[in-house]
Amino acid sequence: VGGELSADWREVAAAVTVRETPDHIVFRSRSFPTLDWTGERTLTRAARDTAPLVTVRDRAGVPVRVATLAVDRPGAEPCILQVATSTLAARRALTQLAGLILVSILFVVAIATYGSGVTAHRALAPVDEIVRRVRHIQATRLGDRLHIQAGSDEIDRLVATLNDMLDRIEASVQTARRFAA
Repeated sequence: VGGELSADWREVAAAVTVRETPDHIVFRSRSFPTLDWTGERTLTRAARDTAPLVTVRDRAGVPVRVATLAVDRPGAEPCILQVATSTLAARRALTQLAGLILVSILFVVAIATYGSGVTAHRALAPVDEIVRRVRHIQATRLGDRLHIQAGSDEIDRLVATLNDMLDRIEASVQTARRFAA
């Protein structure tokens, strides 16, 4: 393999390492990241075990993902090809995506909060009207009744119940007045 690779291959743009055996590197492109001893050991182990993907750090501490592939050669033992790429671009994209998702969630929560507030206000408007009218009914005006059609069975039943209660209170007050007179 070593004799088959010309000097032109050293200028390959891709970060590539070719191993004749897991321990013997026959070619490494200039763009392949410089690794410390631990990273090199990890790549040797990946070549031996043909682990498809490993992550190591270059000497600057930047995470690098390395794909390992055994390549068959006619009439010879397979060689091991390792291709490396930095994970910074993917991490940057994931960070941007996470930020976008967070902003989207906050936007949806804000819209939902506003929408639920408007809905609750509209739903409780008839109840507020009932409370306002009941507060204005006094002992001298017990004949007043609530005439509210809320369009809700529960609130309509509440209005009917309050009107029935006002009828009973009015009857009791009239009885007490006749008795006192």
